[in-house]
Amino acid sequence: MENSNAKHVAICNSMAFEINGDKSAIFIHNKYSMGTVDGRNLILKPYEAIYLYLRRRIEPFNGALKSEVSLISNLIGEEDIHKLKVYLELKEEGTKISIDPDFFNVVRKNEKQSVIRRVVPVREKESITFAWLHEMLGKNVASVDDDGDVTYYRLNAADLHGKNITEEKTPRDIVKIGKRGLARQEDIPAWMGDRVGSVSFLSEQEFSILTNPESEENVSLIYRNLVQNGMIVKTGFKYGCTFRAYEDSIENHSEYLIHVAGKKMEWYEVSRAVRVAGAVKKSMIFASIMDGKPVYVEIRRIKNIGEFNSSNHI
Repeated sequence: MENSNAKHVAICNSMAFEINGDKSAIFIHNKYSMGTVDGRNLILKPYEAIYLYLRRRIEPFNGALKSEVSLISNLIGEEDIHKLKVYLELKEEGTKISIDPDFFNVVRKNEKQSVIRRVVPVREKESITFAWLHEMLGKNVASVDDDGDVTYYRLNAADLHGKNITEEKTPRDIVKIGKRGLARQEDIPAWMGDRVGSVSFLSEQEFSILTNPESEENVSLIYRNLVQNGMIVKTGFKYGCTFRAYEDSIENHSEYLIHVAGKKMEWYEVSRAVRVAGAVKKSMIFASIMDGKPVYVEIRRIKNIGEFNSSNHI
């Protein structure tokens, strides 16, 4: 027969904790939506144990681990620090979190368990690829800097189309100048070129699309695709990116900043670009070629869990 006076214990890895306040394992499990119950034992993962310890719901039996420094350093490594910061912040929002090695599945209070928000923590200095950004479509990224501040982003596929159709044909009077060109303004679309008097200097991409040379460079392929989709595309230099793009008229403000991604980036470069785009009220798009086709990923900064991407069946 089970001893009704036996203490309820929390266990994380090889560490055992007393559950404070004469509370049971099932009480803590239900109240905080964490751990699994095994009889009178509550089996915890390291982030869960740290959260409960910081809230003084559990205390380690080992007196040598009763300081926060000793306990936390025994439960996580350097690669976990930024993930712990995200976990603790999300728990303060009152969420239910299931923990995987590289991401958290988050369910808000009073929601069905099937409504899941996948949150992927990254460090500000983390190296990423465009392929990784593409894998994050429909997910949320929690960026953590070395001061412990967390910023959230959501990533979605972008379908960029405008209202301008540019015929790909050689103007009647065009002169090649290195990789660029010079044409009469009347022979080219009104939005193209850098006008000087009645002529305009063409950028490399403008010259390319007007004279139809073959190009396998990602920047040229992305430019050509955007223009073929009816977008007006101009340099994004002043914003620190490859292009700025307009859906309708160059007389209006551009709607998009587009950066053609290299093979590798630091996450802080992405964060910086999104912040710049937000400051000038534009959407930030990262672009590349995958399997021979242009792919566009829109990244937006978000303020709270209510704005997170969610799926009923992740």
